Amino acid sequence: MVGAVLVAYGQDQVLWKGFFYVVISLIASPVLGLIFGFLILRLVFYLCRSATPKVNYFFNRMQIPSSIALALSHGANDVQKSIGLLTISLVILGRFHTFHIPLWVIFSCGMATALGTVSGGWRIIKTVGSGIYRLRSVHAFCTQTASAVVILGASIVGGPVSTTHVVSSSIMGVGAGDRVTGVRWGMARNITLAWFITLPVSGALAGLSFFLIRSILPRI
Repeated sequence: MVGAVLVAYGQDQVLWKGFFYVVISLIASPVLGLIFGFLILRLVFYLCRSATPKVNYFFNRMQIPSSIALALSHGANDVQKSIGLLTISLVILGRFHTFHIPLWVIFSCGMATALGTVSGGWRIIKTVGSGIYRLRSVHAFCTQTASAVVILGASIVGGPVSTTHVVSSSIMGVGAGDRVTGVRWGMARNITLAWFITLPVSGALAGLSFFLIRSILPRI
């Protein structure tokens, strides 16, 4: 959004306070994911210090509610971005006189996200599931719980964050809480680098796209 607005109208039209709030949310959320992942795993290990191997069956089952919580947090944050962009586009086009979100926008954005999660991203799933740390059921439960807490918390305060970034950092925290040397920090470094590349590159592409479209359609 910022990249396109800078090319279209200049920096005076950008609400920088809101932009920096988004940037702070995107940077702070993975840090919180790492901290919560570490703390929740250590707490679980402490509570289960006298448990037998049968406790693994418990955590296998507990992944169901923790997965539901993570899915809910994903929808409560990531999907809202698509809803906001689509709705403001409808307002700009004159379809709505106020910022009113119709039910079909909510449904379509939610379904698109669900279908995308189901049908694609297997390389991301492999990277997250085994490329950072070799997860077992207890690790997965703690990762999902930590991620859900951070993302839902961000949603409550209106902070747009990345579910993938938070989950990845939570896995790092869980791995560090179990065995620091077991974390593939090289993969973690690549993910962190991608975090910092995403923002300027997406802004530049949006600005370039608007520039090219305006060159073809000068009235825009």
